[in-house]
Amino acid sequence: MKTLARVGIGVAVFALGVALGFYLGFQASDARFAVGQLAEIAHYGAFLEAQRSNGSDAAYEEALRGYLQVLNERRGKPSLFSASETVIAFDSALTYARLSALAEKRDAHEEATRYLNEATALCPKLGWRECSAETISAFAQRLDKRGLFGAPKSE
Repeated sequence: MKTLARVGIGVAVFALGVALGFYLGFQASDARFAVGQLAEIAHYGAFLEAQRSNGSDAAYEEALRGYLQVLNERRGKPSLFSASETVIAFDSALTYARLSALAEKRDAHEEATRYLNEATALCPKLGWRECSAETISAFAQRLDKRGLFGAPKSE
């Protein structure tokens, strides 16, 4: 009976080790994926700032469209580090407002209106006291000129 008990304990410990290994492996995989998402969003933030400061309007517009694509891929896919749906809606609304301003600048009025409508459609997710196309556009302009905390941005 002692031998049978030892074998049983050995098999149980081995099975527990295998299960724990799989669990920890999947956790590490999820964390690696989440860090990759964060890195991608941070990279796009730097890329957008570089294109806004140094690129042509067309290059900046293309970067904004790419950023929207990244944000849309994050929607509905919560992870440990990824942005909440409210933050994704906020970034999307500001991006649509910036695209609208660029479209307006090149006299594409219908396109500009479409972008502002997309921004305004996100208002329920933002939770702002007052939310309109004008509010979102003004906020995006203020951020672009003065930064998040009100200090003038250096060029």
